[in-house]
Amino acid sequence: MNVSWLDGHVPGPAIEPEHLCKSLEQLEERCAQREPALKAFLPEKDRFARLRREAEEALAAHPDPSDPRSRSSLFGVPIGVKDVFHVDGLPTTPAAACRRRS
Repeated sequence: MNVSWLDGHVPGPAIEPEHLCKSLEQLEERCAQREPALKAFLPEKDRFARLRREAEEALAAHPDPSDPRSRSSLFGVPIGVKDVFHVDGLPTTPAAACRRRS
């Protein structure tokens, strides 16, 4: 993926619920295609069920896309966090092979 792919595929603060759902579907398809070779994400059972649930919760908490105070500029934008950063509920590991040596 390059930056040009993001245009039209990445949601933003004005996203409507149906577009956010479609964006998650596209992301799930892309991950299914690329993740087996990339191994970029920690294994997580039902990852996209969780993401859909969290998207629904965010849309319910911030229903008005026309109110700029309601949603942050990253609302609806999927991000990944490298496992060297601590994130509650996920393991923090030095994943690089050179860091695994004792």
